[in-house]
Amino acid sequence: MTGRDSSLDQPAASGLTPVDRLVSEQATAEQTLVDSGEQRALADALHTAVAGLSPREQLVIRKRYLDEAKQTFEAIGRELGVSKDRARQLEARALAKLQEMLGPVVTSLSR
Repeated sequence: MTGRDSSLDQPAASGLTPVDRLVSEQATAEQTLVDSGEQRALADALHTAVAGLSPREQLVIRKRYLDEAKQTFEAIGRELGVSKDRARQLEARALAKLQEMLGPVVTSLSR
């Protein structure tokens, strides 16, 4: 080993220090496990929260957010026999309920 000694904190021409170049951008196995556990907990909480909605609210949330083919308020309103504005109101009420039910779950997962 020949050459000058250099500091691990000294930036190279690229602006990165040798330590910066050693840091991996990939998640560790532990982080991947934690992330998958959090996703599972959030999915379970979402399922429970949606089940707590009225049948009409569940239908609106499913058709607007959970189905592959997202439906318009007009189409949902026709299916429910209500106006598109009423379908929009049902969505707003359902989203408010979901936010209230899921707020503590999201807060606990973000710690």
